[in-house]
Amino acid sequence: MTTSQQDSLDSAGGELSAGQLTQMLNAGLHGDTSAASEEPGGAPATATDPANTPAAPAVEAVAKPGGDAAPAEPDPANAVVLAKDGKHTIPYEKLEQARQGEQRWKSEAERETARAAAAEAALAELQAQAGQRAADGKAPTETDKLAAQAGAAIEAGADPELFGDYSEEGLRAGMLKLHAASREQLKAELKAELQAEVERELAPLRQHRQASAEEVHSKAIYAAHPDVDSIAQSAEFDAWLKAMPSYAQSAARGVLDGGTTEQVIELFKDYKAATAASAAPAPKDPPNDPAKAAKEKLAALEVPVPNSLSDIPGGRPGGGTLFERLDSLQGADLFNAMNDLTEEQREGFLNRKT
Repeated sequence: MTTSQQDSLDSAGGELSAGQLTQMLNAGLHGDTSAASEEPGGAPATATDPANTPAAPAVEAVAKPGGDAAPAEPDPANAVVLAKDGKHTIPYEKLEQARQGEQRWKSEAERETARAAAAEAALAELQAQAGQRAADGKAPTETDKLAAQAGAAIEAGADPELFGDYSEEGLRAGMLKLHAASREQLKAELKAELQAEVERELAPLRQHRQASAEEVHSKAIYAAHPDVDSIAQSAEFDAWLKAMPSYAQSAARGVLDGGTTEQVIELFKDYKAATAASAAPAPKDPPNDPAKAAKEKLAALEVPVPNSLSDIPGGRPGGGTLFERLDSLQGADLFNAMNDLTEEQREGFLNRKT
């Protein structure tokens, strides 16, 4: 509350109307801490545009014991505060909740500060007593030893509240908790260090195992398809993949990227089968074989043995003996036909000629 607002409240005898209360809340919300001139009647002047100031809730006058009428307290459920933009309003209840929350946190902080101060004072008292005993030449008590340990722990970052009321029991319990926490932290650090060491030791083994698996994978593929590198980089293989349906193409490329050994081998096998079927050459005519041609001509010259006179053209036998057929051949045909004769047949044919 500003000085001008306090003066206005004093001039009104401690009682403000609902409109004056709203103006004071608006001035506080906008951060108005400047000295303001007082208007007649004790109401503080504000820079708020009356046209933008929301209407205050209606209140009824309440008679004072002395007979003077006093305005009734506004209902917090209906009271509003003008926002900083001068257009919107904030329910008074929200403002009150924010204030209460601030007070709660402030009270908690004050309690924490008080506890810390009390703990510091208690520890200082114990340390002073221990120092006095040491100056008197007396041996330190158990409390003195615990207080010294607690002071060192607090200086190292320990929570002062860990030692409770700083009695001998509280100091001992706090040191036990501190030692337990230190052991847990040490165990966690040792575990992390051990795990890191194991990872470092296993890293070469894992790399070797991975390299061995990849080597076996590659060897199996090259054994099945020695030309796999040329095929995989060829435009024909890429065109074959693109000619597949989209779902099959995705599956095929997935096999190339990370498929098993069997899947990769099968994929290239299918490619070779598809390309071999489309590129199969037309069958060629076999080369001329002179010996075969001579045999075919001899077979054509052979006359079947007639079973009766009706099988003989003209009713009589014609000249169809082996030697007569040989007489009809010349050159290479005769030479090839002679090669198919037995030794006796060749001698008989030659003797016949001579």
